[in-house]
Amino acid sequence: MAAVRIALTIAGSDSGGGAGIQADLKDVVAERIAALGLPNYVLDPVMVATSGDRLLDKKAEASIARRLVPLALLVTPNLNEASIMVEKDVRTPDHMEQAGRALVSMGARAALIKGGHLRNTERIVDVLVHNGAVRRFTHERIQTTSTHGTGCTLSAGIVAGLALGRSLERSVIDALDFVHRAIAAAPGLGDEKGHGPLNHFVPAPPRPPSEGL
Repeated sequence: MAAVRIALTIAGSDSGGGAGIQADLKDVVAERIAALGLPNYVLDPVMVATSGDRLLDKKAEASIARRLVPLALLVTPNLNEASIMVEKDVRTPDHMEQAGRALVSMGARAALIKGGHLRNTERIVDVLVHNGAVRRFTHERIQTTSTHGTGCTLSAGIVAGLALGRSLERSVIDALDFVHRAIAAAPGLGDEKGHGPLNHFVPAPPRPPSEGL
């Protein structure tokens, strides 16, 4: 019998079910991660929602940067969150690279800056900084309001790949592809004034033969 792989995700509370899970992020999380020495901890800072709304006060934002970032294998902020964490405007792919390097200098082993909020672009760019190297991932922008929960879905997908023993870069590639397909296949709930959920039932990334059952 194949061993069961274990993955843990802790996110914000969202009664709609489109983003996060019913659990709160508290400083006790950082304490337990440090005490247990969890090797594949992925931090989605959840400071600013897809809608642009600020979700935390400044004290909580500073706590995330100070206590959680240094424990992370990977940090996955959007542009607004990256700007808060590095205390500089992040508006272009070059800025994203600089922010990723800054987050690594703060203690994270890698940073994936998400470019969904890039303005006036037909293509979205996500920037991964890892092991001193930078990789940019690009895909066509999908014109849709079904983007609620994209960050949570992406970080959970990366964690799932890591739990399966995939490399960080492979896990990021697979998760970005999954999220892109989930947005494209979204059911279109809500109206033009809101942000509907993704379609989380699109096929998962194929498992490489070396991973077995």
